[in-house]
Amino acid sequence: MKSKRAILVIATMISVLLISTACSSTKSDSKVDNDSLAAAATVGDSSGLSSAAKLIAQAILDADGDRVFAQISKDCQSKLSRPEVSKQLRTVRAYLTTFVGASLSDFSVSKVETRRVKKNTSGQARYTIEVKGESRKALEKTLQGNTKPSDEDTQGPTFSFDEPTEWFDFKYEDSTWKLQSCEEFLESAGALTRTPTTASTTLPTS
Repeated sequence: MKSKRAILVIATMISVLLISTACSSTKSDSKVDNDSLAAAATVGDSSGLSSAAKLIAQAILDADGDRVFAQISKDCQSKLSRPEVSKQLRTVRAYLTTFVGASLSDFSVSKVETRRVKKNTSGQARYTIEVKGESRKALEKTLQGNTKPSDEDTQGPTFSFDEPTEWFDFKYEDSTWKLQSCEEFLESAGALTRTPTTASTTLPTS
């Protein structure tokens, strides 16, 4: 069951970190200007929410804990310390580059979607991470290695790198969009690094 949970989390984090039929989406550029995204995230509509979600997704890829911490709600900041967030993200990055053998230059935020946006109040967002080249092959190999066809409990789902993450809650706070689903978000990041291959810590069961 642990392997199944680990594979599900890998899918969540890499496909990592945010619909109704009427949603907005943005395609990523090859070069990301995080300062411009931070400025755009101050707009209280779906475009601002989309920028905030993309900013957080890119910060995860960059293992930029300061940037992520600045973009989470005050309530989240009261539960998670800045060093804790930074450590989680560095561990995820190390797992991908050292254990999986992936290159972060092969990862990019390909799309961001938003829904249920109430102007200057709240909304939800999710993003899709595109993985190219040798890193894609390395991830496929890792996932195959974590799946045991003889044991139904440890089988993971068919994995697509181009599928979106789960929906994450955001709130408009201090004139910018802030991530509100921080605990679930970082729990996913932590579970990724606690696979049976890397450590013995028990994975979340929910």
